[in-house]
Amino acid sequence: MSSMHRGEEKEAMQVAWSHFTLADFLELRWRLLNDWQAVLPGGEYFGQVRIGDVCYDIQIEWLTEDEPDTGDASGDKAAGSPEQDDDTEEADIDDLEDWNELGDSVDGMELMVTMSPFFPHDEDEAEPPYDELVPGMPYDTQHGASLIDSRRHFLQLTYESFVELAERSILEIIAHFPRLQAAAMQQTGFWDRHDAILCKLRDRDEEGR
Repeated sequence: MSSMHRGEEKEAMQVAWSHFTLADFLELRWRLLNDWQAVLPGGEYFGQVRIGDVCYDIQIEWLTEDEPDTGDASGDKAAGSPEQDDDTEEADIDDLEDWNELGDSVDGMELMVTMSPFFPHDEDEAEPPYDELVPGMPYDTQHGASLIDSRRHFLQLTYESFVELAERSILEIIAHFPRLQAAAMQQTGFWDRHDAILCKLRDRDEEGR
């Protein structure tokens, strides 16, 4: 393998965090600390990280306590991320007097932070695509490749430690799935185009209501 090829491979495998910033992390953390019981049944989207043409959506959602993994963590892939002021202060779990009194589950469901992978659908695949929110841009997911973290553990992480943990886990997981690895090794701009069009479609739908 030439040095140029190795350099291209290293660049292609870098994880991009521009769609899940410190502000997004703090908003997610605030939600888990102060308003977690009101999280919608279908989950709530907070951002995404990308590695090549692989996009990992970051959500909080209710899962059964014995559910180890889900490749369908994001039933509706969202575009963009919630805005938040940069001067948001990070709360501390020790500031909550009722922290130890609060259970982490409701009706047998536990609130989890999930990261689920999506990548462009290969037309040569026999299986149909997982979803197609933008006409002509179908995408797939990979069962068994999602990352799941408990609310309690996530709240003990800083943004930096979360980034380090997530990157290490993502790279390890991708290495076990050929389709994910192939998508991560290429950068076609699929998700930039996909999410830009999706935002326009949703804006148009909002205007039509």
